[in-house]
Amino acid sequence: MLFSAVNVIPICIYTNKAIKKSVEMLRRFDALGWGLKKHVKDSEILQTITLNQLDKDECRELAFQDLLSSQICAGSPNDDTWVGDSGGPLINKLQINNQIRTTQLGIVSFGRCDLSVYTDVTSFVDWIQETINSSEDQQSGQE
Repeated sequence: MLFSAVNVIPICIYTNKAIKKSVEMLRRFDALGWGLKKHVKDSEILQTITLNQLDKDECRELAFQDLLSSQICAGSPNDDTWVGDSGGPLINKLQINNQIRTTQLGIVSFGRCDLSVYTDVTSFVDWIQETINSSEDQQSGQE
């Protein structure tokens, strides 16, 4: 598969804990992935789908399991993320500091045809920031 980096840009991850409340209020997300398309084969084109966030009670009823506070439940009656999409981003545009930025809010984890569970990136902002700081410390010590 050929891949062009012409349209590849970094995605924002905000490490401010206050963003978690904003994520809980969102009704929709976009998910992206290279996974199977309609049970056929891995896609050669990056796929995207808009999903509705489900509240935890609704998700528990549909999925027959409780969610952790570090998980997001989302789905669509017509389609969903699929096999091979795990690890892909769950995104939305957020206004932060008077700028609209495409922001990664989740990571595709597991699911079924109309409902999936995503790791809530905002639940791990402390770990993300510590890892960034540790990496920067290591790099500055090598120079």
